[in-house]
Amino acid sequence: MNIYQILAICGMLSPIVYTAMWIIGGKLQKDYSHIKHDISSLFAVNAPNQRLMQTFIIISSVLLFLFYLGLHDGLKDGGSIIDPYLFIIASILGILIAFFLPLDEGGEMTAWRGKMHLILVSLNGNINNRWNDCTLV
Repeated sequence: MNIYQILAICGMLSPIVYTAMWIIGGKLQKDYSHIKHDISSLFAVNAPNQRLMQTFIIISSVLLFLFYLGLHDGLKDGGSIIDPYLFIIASILGILIAFFLPLDEGGEMTAWRGKMHLILVSLNGNINNRWNDCTLV
């Protein structure tokens, strides 16, 4: 098994870890509904299992970071040079959001931290949608 295969496995494991976080976190939080509430509520300020959910997000983001490093190196003979850097930025944003900018308690935008959370999550989503655009071409 070469390094690119290992990094590809990291890319495959990341969404599995993220989905597991959503399912497990939703089951552990009594008043959480997987249909009615957003994922950010699981690691919001004063969420019951905030540290555990942050750990899941960090692991998922680190796995993506490793995958994107391999993607960048693997695309040096062709493909976009900018996209792997954008994806590295997206994985770093995921870590920053989980650690420093959790959603305000109850999903309210009362503090600058909650507002920045929503702005950076939107930015991160747009960067990740760029990945979807690239893979469809």
